[in-house]
Amino acid sequence: MEQKIERIKQAIKECYKKNAGGRVGGGICDSCNSPLSEGETYLCANQIWCESCTDKTLNADYIDWSKALKNINAYFGPGLPSYIQDIADDTENFTLRNASQTSLDWNELRISPSVSEDLGSCECCGNMRRYVSGFVSSSSLLTVATYFVSWTLNSPKHGADFDIIMVGKWEYKTIEMRQGVSLEYRVIEHHGSFRVIDSTQRPIIAAHLKNGGLALKQEEVVGQPIAQNVFALTSAVFMKDKRIQEIRQWS
Repeated sequence: MEQKIERIKQAIKECYKKNAGGRVGGGICDSCNSPLSEGETYLCANQIWCESCTDKTLNADYIDWSKALKNINAYFGPGLPSYIQDIADDTENFTLRNASQTSLDWNELRISPSVSEDLGSCECCGNMRRYVSGFVSSSSLLTVATYFVSWTLNSPKHGADFDIIMVGKWEYKTIEMRQGVSLEYRVIEHHGSFRVIDSTQRPIIAAHLKNGGLALKQEEVVGQPIAQNVFALTSAVFMKDKRIQEIRQWS
C-alpha cells in the first residue's frame, strides 16, 4: 500500500508541474508567498505553488488514503489523468501491456512548450547558445515524452542536439520505465538529417534519469522496434515547436 501511495503522489506532482508549464504567475507562491523559480512551479486548483507547498499538500497527515484511493480526482483534482486512478485501482498493468505496444504517429502528437533559456556564448563562434524544453502528448492527452533541444543561434554548422525522455503511451509508468534517447541534427550542403547517438554520454539525459530509467545507446535504438516511436517523437518536436523555427530553416 505504501509503495502504491508513493507512486500516486509522484504522478500527481508530475501532473501539477506539467500543468504549470514553468509559469511563475505573480512571482510568489500562492500558498506560502515565497519566491518562485521558473520551471519549478506546480498548478493546483488554479493556484501556482512552490515545490515545498506541493510536497506538504501531498504528504499531509489529514489525507485519508483509504478514501482517496477510491476517487483520486475528488481529493487532488479536478482534471487529473485517468491513469492515476488506474494506479489506485491496480488496473495499470493490463493497460500498460497493451498501450506500450501502440505505435506513435507524429501527426497526432501534440507539443506543449516549457522552458526556453539562453545559455551564454558559444566558445567556438561567440554566438548565443539556446535551450528549449517541452512535453509531447498523445491524442488522448497522455504525456508520452519530455524533450530538450539545444543549439547555437545563427550557426547551422554546429547543428542541434535533441534529447528525449520517453515515458511511453503508459504515463502511469514507474520511473524505471523511462528511456532516454539522443539525436544529433546536422546540416551538410543545406541538407539536414538526424542521427541517433549514445545517450549515456549526454549529461541532460543522466540528470533526468538519475532516479531511475535507462539511457539508450545507438545500437539499442537503430534497427530496433523502438526506433519508429523515437523518430515519431523527434518529427513531432522538429515540425511543431515554433521556438526552433531557425533550425528548420537551416535546410
